[in-house]
Amino acid sequence: MAISQEHVGAINLIEVEFHGVKPVIEAWSAYLTHLNTPNPPGSATAQIETWEARRNELLALLLVKIAAHLVISKGELEIMHGGYAPQGWATNDARVAAIQEYAIRLSRGEAVLPVSGAQQQTSTNPYPPAP
Repeated sequence: MAISQEHVGAINLIEVEFHGVKPVIEAWSAYLTHLNTPNPPGSATAQIETWEARRNELLALLLVKIAAHLVISKGELEIMHGGYAPQGWATNDARVAAIQEYAIRLSRGEAVLPVSGAQQQTSTNPYPPAP
């Protein structure tokens, strides 16, 4: 799952909103540390999936700490498996990422742009077609 601008904005506000709330700040710090150590380009799919699973765990833990501070009873599993995110968002994010990657490879000369020209049919008839 790609991280949206709204997500980044919310994560950046945690330090201010929960200043001095040690469990929240510790969970927030662990989450940020993980986000700032992304997979290197060309990582194996399994490595990316492991990184993403860990990101989801750390985010759920952060939300549990926030919920506990706000006296809301929610468990980590409930948070991890609750909510709703349309599959279309993930599909769209994957398509945009693929297009961006292709454009980068194209600009570096590492990919080609397939082009086909339209060919006119040539007639063997020396006379123009009848109206």
